[in-house]
Amino acid sequence: MTREEAIEELKKAYPKKCIEVNYVLKGGFDDHDKPLGQALDMAIEALEQEPLTDREQRIFLSAMGREERVCREVDAEHPNENSEDTLLSICRSITRKVKGALWG
Repeated sequence: MTREEAIEELKKAYPKKCIEVNYVLKGGFDDHDKPLGQALDMAIEALEQEPLTDREQRIFLSAMGREERVCREVDAEHPNENSEDTLLSICRSITRKVKGALWG
């Protein structure tokens, strides 16, 4: 399935609602106010965004590698009792999330 096909399928899944037009109820309008409608809006928006090119991915990951080295040094100079709250762990979390978004 392509991204465009996925977007079209998501658009078909919106919950429907009725609204009053000239004192008559008309149905079949997409309901963007309900939680499902809002979730679909977010999913469609994410799919419509242009993905990173191969070169952009490489530059980002290279920059994150350099940032990890800096974070490791700062963490060593300023130890933190909570290991989940170190700059290095935050940096690795960002890298993991971006890799997950890029490659699933």
